Amino acid sequence: MNRQIKAEWYRLVHSGHYFGFFLFVSILIAGIPFLINPDYSRQNLLENLAAYGELLPMLIGAVTCTFLAVLLCSRFGSRTAYYEIMDGARPAKIIWSKLLVYCPLALGLTLMQFGIFLLGIGLKNGGGEMKSPALFALLFLIVLLHLFSVTVMMSLLVQHPIGAAFPYARFMLLEELAALILLELNPEKAESFSKLLNWLPMFQLANLVQASYSTLFVVQVIAGFAVEFAVLYAITFAVYKKRLLR
Repeated sequence: MNRQIKAEWYRLVHSGHYFGFFLFVSILIAGIPFLINPDYSRQNLLENLAAYGELLPMLIGAVTCTFLAVLLCSRFGSRTAYYEIMDGARPAKIIWSKLLVYCPLALGLTLMQFGIFLLGIGLKNGGGEMKSPALFALLFLIVLLHLFSVTVMMSLLVQHPIGAAFPYARFMLLEELAALILLELNPEKAESFSKLLNWLPMFQLANLVQASYSTLFVVQVIAGFAVEFAVLYAITFAVYKKRLLR
């Protein structure tokens, strides 16, 4: 597995202009909290989260996840993704080598963009009305891992450069746009729909901006991640075991 992970890091770093551009965009995103909220230094953690809470899902779902898929799916376009398959690598090694490289990369960049800022604000100005900043941090990490692991496994399943569009279609068009339209068309059922939509990671990310979390919401975050990860992993494993490749 160590050899597989090292090889994956090497392919990632030498993936051409995609990797460099991803890092460049990530650095730019890190400045957004300072730009959109002039009063950030005087506001507490919850107030800062509320100031750009709607923007946070878009930046992670539309930008980070899309770039992550581009990095992975470009390897199918160049056919280099098939080398390890032809070399006889087991499906579990192929899948986990991607998860253990791309998820920590995306997680590290996202924490650089928002985690350092939020930690600094929390230490300086406190959490405000947020009852458990530690629980917020834990749920934030779980939702991020949910988004990034799903992106990686969807890219492995599509096995085509066009797969880079799938995370955007899933997170922004299906979860965000379609769900918002559903809520607009059925305002009388908004509360019931909201409870149902909280199983989706993009809605979970948006709903982290609140003073406290219900037990149901915490269960939805943890169970939603565990169930979708298990299902997608099983499907991806089956595809690569049977060599159902494009």
